[in-house]
Amino acid sequence: ALEGKIPLGYEIVYKHYKESGQKEPYIVKLKPELTGYYIKNSYVMPGVFGTPYIGFEFNDEGSKIFSEVTGNNIGNKLAIVLDGNIISTPVIRSRIPTGHGIIEDRYTLEEASDLAIILGIGMLPTQIKIIKVSSSSTDTNIIQPGYGTSDNKVEQ
Repeated sequence: ALEGKIPLGYEIVYKHYKESGQKEPYIVKLKPELTGYYIKNSYVMPGVFGTPYIGFEFNDEGSKIFSEVTGNNIGNKLAIVLDGNIISTPVIRSRIPTGHGIIEDRYTLEEASDLAIILGIGMLPTQIKIIKVSSSSTDTNIIQPGYGTSDNKVEQ
């Protein structure tokens, strides 16, 4: 359905859903905005309603890049990609200048732990890319600044 409609500098990457076995296509930039190299720390924390969230922190260089990426892409989704598959698609709600943030969704503890591990191992080829066209608006995942701040949200 998307073939022939891919802008120059973009590609189709799929998000796979384990429970249904389905996959959802996204058009993302070929060149990642950031890679796992810039992630200094990631962890799982309990959310307000008991649903876990993933906290993350970029190194100084990654913080600057992420601030620019989030500031320039408010309302767009980020694709967190590992081994050519999208593992998370948060929506950017505002600029995140601090390099500290959280990703919230209806994750199980196992899913949140897996994502935190993937993000936290900087040697893995994790990539953060901008999504050009969203094929779905049903995602509820959000990224926002960490450490108790509530502005600068990124929703998935």
